[in-house]
Amino acid sequence: MTDSLLPVFLRLTGRSCLVVGGGAVAWAKTARLREAGAWITLIAPFFHPAPASLQGDTAIEPILRAFEPDDLNGRALVIAATDDPAVQREVSGRAAALGIPCNVVDVPERCDFTFGAVLRRGPLQIAISTNGQFPLLAQRLRDRLQ
Repeated sequence: MTDSLLPVFLRLTGRSCLVVGGGAVAWAKTARLREAGAWITLIAPFFHPAPASLQGDTAIEPILRAFEPDDLNGRALVIAATDDPAVQREVSGRAAALGIPCNVVDVPERCDFTFGAVLRRGPLQIAISTNGQFPLLAQRLRDRLQ
């Protein structure tokens, strides 16, 4: 039996979230969290340049170093967006122990939640999910609705 997901829309305005990673995917997830009003700390030993839309955003704090367990303290949710499986396991395991929802990019079996493809028109939001299995299909369906 496949895990079933509960579709929810989280209120993250002003809440503290953690993104572990500094590449393009980490920045993309950061942008999604900022759209929801979250305050984000990014932790990584190096960072790709921030997208123009996020440069100078004072609600984003990049910290140049490796992940430490205390980085999870006080977080509403966490995203592990690294290409290091050991770091991903550590982040998701520690988040689980603390009861913090965690998304491990490209590893659906380690995710408490996934990001759907979202279509926004003013207050209307339509999210499409494939349970983390076929993200390109979800994006194509969203694009057709647009």
